[in-house]
Amino acid sequence: MLNNDRCYVVLGHHMSSNGELDDESKSRVLKLVQCLQGKSEQLIFFCGWDYRKDSKIKLANALRDFFLEHSDDVHNIFLSDTSRDTVGDAVLLKYNFGQQINEKSINVVTSDYHVLRAKKIFEFVFFENNIILHPAIIGNNNDLISHETKSIETFEKTFRGIRPGEINDIYERLVSSHPYYNGTIYSKI
Repeated sequence: MLNNDRCYVVLGHHMSSNGELDDESKSRVLKLVQCLQGKSEQLIFFCGWDYRKDSKIKLANALRDFFLEHSDDVHNIFLSDTSRDTVGDAVLLKYNFGQQINEKSINVVTSDYHVLRAKKIFEFVFFENNIILHPAIIGNNNDLISHETKSIETFEKTFRGIRPGEINDIYERLVSSHPYYNGTIYSKI
């Protein structure tokens, strides 16, 4: 049954050139399947761009396809297929789909080691929404924890001076200052 007060967002990780998800991405999608047991017609967003030069498949499509292989229920599925990282997942989701998400609880599905950073980013972007994290159990190691800590610091530095929830200002900062979106590392959006 449709629940109008929530939506689900699955953050992608990696896949092969033929769209086969890595174990971490599969774990995230299977966590979503678990969260949706007994529910239908839920609003679901899959995030991820066409990051592989050897493939025309977008990560969001691969996540959706794997989900459809493991769920028989009918849901309302959208692809947020231009985001290149967690910051972009949140910002572009609100920028492009804000009308559908406005005033909903946002259930974010990601890996356990990534929960703190994802929560900080989504709470900044979706300041008015209730953010609920659903961790897929991957396990922590020192390299992952160190990377997450540095990424949080970079996120805070990049968006310093912007009020939480101000999507136009947040979007402008993303496309002007974030190297994944401003043309420094990947093509400018």
